[in-house]
Amino acid sequence: MPIVGQITLSNPQLSLVYESVMVEHDPGRSDIPAVLNGVWWGLGGGRTASVMVSNTSANAQTAQVYLDFQGQRHALQNPLRFASYETKVLDITQLLASLGVDPAQAPEGGITIVPSGATPTLIASGRIADPTSGFSSTMDFPAPDLEHASALHATGVPVGTPGSDSPFAGAGTFTPHVVVRNLSSSPQTVTVTLEYPQVAAGNGSTASTSAPLDPVAAQDGKHSPPTVQRPLAPVTLPAYSAQDISLDSLTNQLPTALPFCSLRIQYSGAPGSLQAQVSSVESAGDLVVDSHVQNEGNGWAGSGANPWHLDDDTESILFLTNESNQPARIGFKVTANGSPSYYLTKLQLNAHETRAIDLRKLRDAQQPDLNNNTVPAAATDGSVIWVRIDNLPVMGRLVQIHRQQGMASNYDCETCPCANNYEPSLDYVTPGSSNLLVGDTVGLTYYSAYETCNDDVLYYNANAYTTWTSQNPNIASVNSAGTATGQSAGTTQIGGQYTGDDYTYSPDDTPECSASPVSGGAAAQVSVYTPAYAVFNGQTGPYSPGCGKGIYRNYEVYDSATTPPGGHLIQSAMNWTLHETGNPSCGMILGSTELGVVTFTDQIANCQAGCTAQINQGFSVVYKGYNYGLQAKDCPTCAVHNGWHLTVTTTSPYVTVTDN
Repeated sequence: MPIVGQITLSNPQLSLVYESVMVEHDPGRSDIPAVLNGVWWGLGGGRTASVMVSNTSANAQTAQVYLDFQGQRHALQNPLRFASYETKVLDITQLLASLGVDPAQAPEGGITIVPSGATPTLIASGRIADPTSGFSSTMDFPAPDLEHASALHATGVPVGTPGSDSPFAGAGTFTPHVVVRNLSSSPQTVTVTLEYPQVAAGNGSTASTSAPLDPVAAQDGKHSPPTVQRPLAPVTLPAYSAQDISLDSLTNQLPTALPFCSLRIQYSGAPGSLQAQVSSVESAGDLVVDSHVQNEGNGWAGSGANPWHLDDDTESILFLTNESNQPARIGFKVTANGSPSYYLTKLQLNAHETRAIDLRKLRDAQQPDLNNNTVPAAATDGSVIWVRIDNLPVMGRLVQIHRQQGMASNYDCETCPCANNYEPSLDYVTPGSSNLLVGDTVGLTYYSAYETCNDDVLYYNANAYTTWTSQNPNIASVNSAGTATGQSAGTTQIGGQYTGDDYTYSPDDTPECSASPVSGGAAAQVSVYTPAYAVFNGQTGPYSPGCGKGIYRNYEVYDSATTPPGGHLIQSAMNWTLHETGNPSCGMILGSTELGVVTFTDQIANCQAGCTAQINQGFSVVYKGYNYGLQAKDCPTCAVHNGWHLTVTTTSPYVTVTDN
C-alpha cells in the first residue's frame, strides 16, 4: 500500500463533515468485506441516517438487506439490485417505514448487507446528520476478517470540559457516546472501560498532569502520568439489538479537565460478534468528534499513514494508544511536502497509555533529529507515518480540528499488517568516529533500522537494548549505556550488538504475524590522544569607556609538541569579556565558553584616564581535567587601556602552554 487516501466532505457554514475511508481493492489483495455491517444511533428529532453502497465490479450484483432493532433481525422484502459500478443511497428512515416502524421506535439499530456473489464487490459508508444543529457523524463498515479479539478500542476521545493542556481545549464540553450493536442471535455482556491520564489535586482543585507539551521531550514516556483504567458497570445486550451507552452521568464523577481518554469495549461473544461506534458530542451539538473503533486483534490497526494540515483555524493531532500491558515502541517519521523526513527515535508508549502528538508543537519545537533535520517552521502540509516496532496491539488516528468551523475530521489509513521488520544492514552508530583525550568520554548511540511493508525505513534509538563491547578496552573502554572512555593513546572500534524481529504475514492465522529473531551490529571508531601542547590565540576587542576591553581567545590542544604545532588538533572557542569595576553597570562578565570551566580569581581595579598603575586579572581554566592559569595585564607605560597582554601558566603535567 504505497498510496493511501481518504475523502472528506465538509460544509463549514453548517458545521457538517463526512468522511469516506479508502478500501484497498487490488488484484493481489482486497479489503472489501464479504458482509457489510453498520450501526446507527440517535435517530429522530431531525436526525437522519443514510448509507451509500457501491458496486465496485463491472458485473451486476444483488444483495439482501437486514435491519436489526428491538432484539430482532428484519429482512427487507426486496433485495438490492446493482448495475455495474452503481451506487445506491439507502435512507434508514425510509427503510424503517417500509417495515411500519417509526424512527422514534428504533433510534438505535444496525444494518447488514449480504451480497449474493462469491467474490465480495460491495463497499459502503454512512452518515448520521442533523443540518439544523450541525450534528454529523460517520457510519463505519469494518471488515469482519480483521476481528480477531473480543475487544474493541477507541482513542483520543474528548470527555467533559478538556483542560488547557488538551488538544480539545476551548472547544466546549463533550459527552462520549458508545453505541454497541450485538450481531449475534444470543445475548452478550459488554463492559466499557475508560482509560485516561492520572490527574493530581493542587491548591484545593484538580489539575491535569498529562505528558509535557513538547512532543520531542515527552516521546519516551518517562514523563507520562500513569494511566487510570475505570470500568463501567457491565451492560447486557440482547440479540440483534443496539444500545447507546452515554457517558453523560459518568462525566460528573471523573476528575475535571481531563485532556482526553481512550475507551476499551470488551464483550463476551465470539470475536466479530459485536460492533461499536464511538462519538463524542459537544454540548452545543455542532461539533462531533468521531473515533474510529478498532479490534484489538487487528494487526493493520498498528500502523498509519496520514496527511496533516495546519493553519490559523486547523490543528492536526495524532493519537496513539497502547492496548497492551507492556511498553510498546513506535517507529515514527514526519514529512512536510518537499522537505527531508523528520524522525522521532525514542517514541515509546507505556502500558495502556494514550499519547497525543501535536503536529504544530512538533513543528514549532525545531529540535533536530538524528540527521540534524527539523520540520520546516513554515510548513502547513505533510504526512506522518507510524508503525509499531513490537508485536503488541497498538492503534492510532490523526484528527484535524477546525475550531471556528466546529468540525473535526478523522484520518485512519492503515498501511501494514505487522510490526516493522528489522533491517540490520542499515544500522549505524553515531558519532561514527570520535577523538578523545585520555580520560575523556563520548556517548555513543545505536540506531536500529526498520522497514515497513512498503520499504519505508524508520530508525529507533536502541541503546537500551544494545550490548556494547570494545575491540581494545586498554585504548577505550565502554559501559552498558554506550559511554566510551579514553584509556591510552591509540585507535579502536566500539561495537554494539542488537536483536530485532522479522515478521511473516499469514492472513489465515491467528495471530496473523509470526516473528523470527534477527541479529545485527554496528561499530564506531574511537581515537585516543595524550595532550602535549596547548595554544591560546586571539585578539582584544574595542575599548568601551568605563567598561574595559573584550578579549576573545581560541584554545587549541595538540598531541604533538612541535613548532609550529603539529599532530592531532582538538579545538573549541572560548570567549570572555573583561570589565572594569568602577562603573556599576560593568564588572566581570563571562561571554561564552565551550571549553570546560572558566573562573575568575580577582577583579579589575578601577582605573580612569591617566592611570599608570598596573592592572592584573587572573583566570583559572579547567579543561579535560587539566588546570591552566592565565593573567591579563593593562600596559602601565602605554596609553590608558591601550591593550591587554596575556601570560599563561599551567599545572598540567603534560602540556607546555604558550601565548601567541
